[in-house]
Amino acid sequence: MNANELEQLWVEFTDHTGLNEKLPVSRVNEEHYRLDEMPSFAYGVSVHDVVKATNNEQGILQFVELVEKSGNRTVRFLLSRFSIESDEAQTILAYVTEKGCHYSNLQPNVVSILVPQHVDLEQVTDYLRQAQVWWEHADPTWDDLFKS
Repeated sequence: MNANELEQLWVEFTDHTGLNEKLPVSRVNEEHYRLDEMPSFAYGVSVHDVVKATNNEQGILQFVELVEKSGNRTVRFLLSRFSIESDEAQTILAYVTEKGCHYSNLQPNVVSILVPQHVDLEQVTDYLRQAQVWWEHADPTWDDLFKS
C-alpha cells in the first residue's frame, strides 16, 4: 500500500443554504465513493451510500449525485434543551440503540441516528416525537416521504 492509498478522502456536500459538510469516504472507483460516516447536515444520503463526486476548481471532491443507496436511513435531533450526557438524551440514545440503530454526535448539539434497513423508521420517529425533541428526516427527507 502506498501513501496515496492511506490518505483519507473527503467529499464535500453543499446544502440549499450554502452550508458545507465534508464527509470521509472510501473510493469505489474513479468517480464513485462510499460514505464512511453519518452526515450531520447533508440531506438525502446516509452512511455506506455510494455517491458520485468530481474535483471542483480548488481540487476538492464535490458531491454530484447519489449512485447507490445502502438501505440505511438518517434522522437527526437537536440537543436544544439538554446535553448529550443528560438523562433525557441518554434515554433516547438507549432506545434507538436497543432498536438496532447507531448514533453520532460529531457536531455540537446535533445527534445523527443511523436507522438500518431492518429497523422500522416510523417507530424511531414516533419515539422522537413522543420525546418532544426537535428532530428531522434527513434521509429520506420529509419531502421524499410525504410530498407527492
